[in-house]
Amino acid sequence: MQSHTLRPVSDKRSEVIEDYNVIIVGGGPAGISAGIYAKYDGNNPLIIEEKTLAWIPEKHVNLLEKLEGFPALLNTVNGTQLVDRFRFSLSEMGVEYIEGVRVEKVTPGDGEIIVETTNGTYKTRAVIVATGTVPITLDTKLVNGHKKEVYYFAYNNFKDYIGKEVAVLGSRNSGSTAAIYLAKRGLKVTIFEIKDTVQAKYKHTQHFEPLGIKTITSAKVKRLEGSQSLERLVYEKDGQDQTIDCRAVFCYIGVRPLLDIANDLKLPLNEQGYVDTNFYQTSPTPGLFVAGDMCGDLKHIIAACGQGAKAAYNVNKYFSAHK
Repeated sequence: MQSHTLRPVSDKRSEVIEDYNVIIVGGGPAGISAGIYAKYDGNNPLIIEEKTLAWIPEKHVNLLEKLEGFPALLNTVNGTQLVDRFRFSLSEMGVEYIEGVRVEKVTPGDGEIIVETTNGTYKTRAVIVATGTVPITLDTKLVNGHKKEVYYFAYNNFKDYIGKEVAVLGSRNSGSTAAIYLAKRGLKVTIFEIKDTVQAKYKHTQHFEPLGIKTITSAKVKRLEGSQSLERLVYEKDGQDQTIDCRAVFCYIGVRPLLDIANDLKLPLNEQGYVDTNFYQTSPTPGLFVAGDMCGDLKHIIAACGQGAKAAYNVNKYFSAHK
């Protein structure tokens, strides 16, 4: 299914589009599920995605040969096939979406919400925000001018480093999965972990030795060095600075929620810095709901889908109470 092109708006404030009674900000698993369930309930939703639909952090799910942890699809599809099925589901339900469009401002009003985007301005009755997360980036001083050799997604970024030494920062499941993906493609991988033990599950760590993946724990990366391009990584272990040959760094040290809209609306955050929501995915702003990884908790596709569906269900309850 191709993304729907809405009628052109020469000046985003010159015309207000009122075709959609639910606007969903974010086209990941949570946003897609919200769109489908909103349609089930007889609403007319629009999904607005700044990147591409179901991008799922730069296709990180494609690092797995088969999708894990999703009943009915367990070990039967890869990331590309999952994205295709998400798109097919929206097509089957007739849910409209647009890609490459940024939501710039959400303004609540009396029984309505104005959503300003780079594609036009929309008036709607409810908004579900599901903008997800992005990787935590390395400090500029640590990168030390080697930004082009630092990657935050391993998928399809391995080709220039086949047969060369690379580092993966972070040994949780995401970092370990990336390390396995890179090692299977001929890269010489060393994982750095700041804690004293590798954090990934055995289902990942069992592949380390057969693939030649090295691990260095209790290690703090201090800086990247090299004259023209990246040549080595300096790290501290046992109070001593040490170096290792390194031509690229793949960083998996965590994620942070995308909070532009949440901060503009002064939505409460929890101690971890994620949007603080409740069982019903509601917010203190009437008609505004939140779902997916931006809420923290279990950052899995199946959890995001459930939250998106629940948000859409509660939108309908909100409509019933505010006729």
